[in-house]
Amino acid sequence: MADEYSIEEVSRILVSAKLHGDITTFCTIANEAFAAGEVSMTRLLIALAFLAPFMLQLLFGPTFVGAANALRILGAAAFLNVINNHFRYMLLATNRQHIDLRNSAITAVTHVGFKALLIPLAGIEGAAFGMLFGELSVLIIGLWSTRTDLRTDLRRPSDV
Repeated sequence: MADEYSIEEVSRILVSAKLHGDITTFCTIANEAFAAGEVSMTRLLIALAFLAPFMLQLLFGPTFVGAANALRILGAAAFLNVINNHFRYMLLATNRQHIDLRNSAITAVTHVGFKALLIPLAGIEGAAFGMLFGELSVLIIGLWSTRTDLRTDLRRPSDV
Protein backbone atom coordinates (compact mmCIF):
# COMPACT_ATOMS: atom_id res chain seq x y z
CA MET A 1 0.00 0.00 0.00
CA ALA A 2 2.82 2.43 0.82
CA ASP A 3 4.16 2.11 -2.72
CA GLU A 4 0.84 3.46 -4.00
CA TYR A 5 1.03 6.76 -2.09
CA SER A 6 3.36 9.73 -2.00
CA ILE A 7 4.87 10.94 1.27
CA GLU A 8 2.30 13.73 1.40
CA GLU A 9 -0.61 11.31 0.94
CA VAL A 10 0.73 8.96 3.61
CA SER A 11 1.12 11.94 5.97
CA ARG A 12 -2.49 13.06 5.32
CA ILE A 13 -3.78 9.53 5.95
CA LEU A 14 -1.74 9.27 9.15
CA VAL A 15 -2.97 12.63 10.42
CA SER A 16 -6.57 11.78 9.61
CA ALA A 17 -6.33 8.37 11.26
CA LYS A 18 -4.64 9.81 14.36
CA LEU A 19 -7.14 12.67 14.70
CA HIS A 20 -10.11 10.32 14.40
CA GLY A 21 -8.63 7.85 16.88
CA ASP A 22 -8.23 5.13 14.24
CA ILE A 23 -5.04 3.64 15.67
CA THR A 24 -5.37 0.49 13.54
CA THR A 25 -5.25 2.47 10.28
CA PHE A 26 -2.53 4.70 11.67
CA CYS A 27 -0.32 1.71 12.59
CA THR A 28 -1.10 -0.18 9.38
CA ILE A 29 -0.16 2.71 7.07
CA ALA A 30 2.93 3.56 9.13
CA ASN A 31 4.15 -0.04 9.13
CA GLU A 32 3.56 -0.51 5.41
CA ALA A 33 5.48 2.68 4.63
CA PHE A 34 8.27 1.47 6.90
CA ALA A 35 8.38 -1.98 5.28
CA ALA A 36 8.59 -0.52 1.75
CA GLY A 37 11.66 1.54 2.64
CA GLU A 38 13.24 -1.29 4.60
CA VAL A 39 13.02 -3.77 1.72
CA SER A 40 14.53 -1.34 -0.79
CA MET A 41 17.40 -0.36 1.50
CA THR A 42 18.14 -3.98 2.42
CA ARG A 43 18.65 -4.82 -1.24
CA LEU A 44 20.91 -1.82 -1.76
CA LEU A 45 22.91 -2.61 1.38
CA ILE A 46 23.53 -6.20 0.27
CA ALA A 47 24.62 -5.02 -3.17
CA LEU A 48 26.90 -2.41 -1.61
CA ALA A 49 28.53 -5.00 0.64
CA PHE A 50 29.69 -6.96 -2.39
CA LEU A 51 30.20 -4.18 -4.93
CA ALA A 52 31.87 -1.46 -2.83
CA PRO A 53 35.46 -2.11 -4.00
CA PHE A 54 34.42 -2.40 -7.65
CA MET A 55 32.32 0.76 -7.50
CA LEU A 56 35.14 2.76 -5.91
CA GLN A 57 37.67 1.52 -8.44
CA LEU A 58 35.34 2.25 -11.34
CA LEU A 59 34.44 5.74 -10.14
CA PHE A 60 37.67 6.96 -8.55
CA GLY A 61 40.47 4.58 -9.51
CA PRO A 62 42.44 1.89 -7.69
CA THR A 63 43.79 4.23 -5.01
CA PHE A 64 40.30 4.50 -3.46
CA VAL A 65 39.60 0.76 -3.14
CA GLY A 66 40.85 0.89 0.46
CA ALA A 67 37.81 2.98 1.37
CA ALA A 68 35.45 0.05 0.67
CA ASN A 69 35.00 -0.75 4.36
CA ALA A 70 34.14 2.86 5.14
CA LEU A 71 31.62 2.82 2.28
CA ARG A 72 30.03 -0.36 3.66
CA ILE A 73 29.76 1.23 7.12
CA LEU A 74 28.21 4.35 5.57
CA GLY A 75 25.74 2.07 3.76
CA ALA A 76 24.64 0.67 7.11
CA ALA A 77 24.31 4.24 8.43
CA ALA A 78 22.17 5.13 5.40
CA PHE A 79 19.95 2.13 6.17
CA LEU A 80 19.44 3.43 9.72
CA ASN A 81 18.74 6.88 8.27
CA VAL A 82 15.86 5.49 6.22
CA ILE A 83 14.40 3.95 9.37
CA ASN A 84 14.99 7.19 11.28
CA ASN A 85 13.11 9.19 8.67
CA HIS A 86 10.12 6.92 9.21
CA PHE A 87 9.97 7.93 12.88
CA ARG A 88 10.53 11.56 11.95
CA TYR A 89 7.62 11.55 9.48
CA MET A 90 5.44 9.98 12.16
CA LEU A 91 6.15 12.96 14.43
CA LEU A 92 5.68 15.51 11.66
CA ALA A 93 2.46 13.89 10.44
CA THR A 94 0.98 14.21 13.91
CA ASN A 95 1.96 17.88 14.33
CA ARG A 96 4.83 17.27 16.75
CA GLN A 97 7.49 19.41 15.09
CA HIS A 98 8.76 20.59 18.48
CA ILE A 99 9.64 17.00 19.42
CA ASP A 100 11.38 16.51 16.08
CA LEU A 101 13.37 19.72 16.66
CA ARG A 102 14.40 18.55 20.14
CA ASN A 103 15.46 15.16 18.75
CA SER A 104 17.41 16.83 15.92
CA ALA A 105 19.32 19.01 18.38
CA ILE A 106 20.19 16.06 20.62
CA THR A 107 21.31 13.89 17.74
CA ALA A 108 23.36 16.67 16.14
CA VAL A 109 25.42 16.80 19.32
CA THR A 110 25.81 13.01 19.38
CA HIS A 111 26.88 12.93 15.71
CA VAL A 112 29.54 15.59 16.28
CA GLY A 113 30.69 13.92 19.51
CA PHE A 114 31.09 10.48 17.98
CA LYS A 115 32.95 11.84 14.98
CA ALA A 116 35.22 14.04 17.09
CA LEU A 117 36.09 11.01 19.19
CA LEU A 118 36.50 8.43 16.43
CA ILE A 119 38.16 10.33 13.56
CA PRO A 120 41.48 10.80 15.42
CA LEU A 121 41.44 7.12 16.43
CA ALA A 122 40.49 5.46 13.14
CA GLY A 123 40.58 8.03 10.34
CA ILE A 124 38.07 7.57 7.52
CA GLU A 125 36.62 4.43 9.08
CA GLY A 126 36.29 6.32 12.35
CA ALA A 127 34.26 8.97 10.53
CA ALA A 128 32.07 6.24 9.07
CA PHE A 129 31.61 4.60 12.48
CA GLY A 130 30.83 8.04 13.94
CA MET A 131 28.07 8.37 11.37
CA LEU A 132 26.80 4.86 12.12
CA PHE A 133 26.76 5.43 15.90
CA GLY A 134 25.16 8.84 15.41
CA GLU A 135 22.39 7.30 13.30
CA LEU A 136 21.95 4.56 15.90
CA SER A 137 21.43 7.25 18.55
CA VAL A 138 18.90 8.93 16.25
CA LEU A 139 17.10 5.58 15.93
CA ILE A 140 16.93 5.09 19.69
CA ILE A 141 15.65 8.63 20.29
CA GLY A 142 13.17 8.39 17.39
CA LEU A 143 11.81 5.08 18.60
CA TRP A 144 11.50 6.39 22.13
CA SER A 145 9.76 9.58 20.94
CA THR A 146 7.21 7.84 18.77
CA ARG A 147 6.38 5.33 21.47
CA THR A 148 6.12 7.82 24.32
CA ASP A 149 5.04 11.05 22.64
CA LEU A 150 2.49 9.44 20.33
CA ARG A 151 1.44 6.87 22.94
CA THR A 152 1.30 4.40 20.08
CA ASP A 153 2.68 0.91 19.96
CA LEU A 154 4.26 0.60 16.50
CA ARG A 155 3.75 -3.13 16.22
CA ARG A 156 1.35 -4.34 13.58
CA PRO A 157 -2.26 -4.13 14.78
CA SER A 158 -2.55 -7.92 14.44
CA ASP A 159 0.30 -8.30 16.96
CA VAL A 160 -1.31 -6.03 19.56
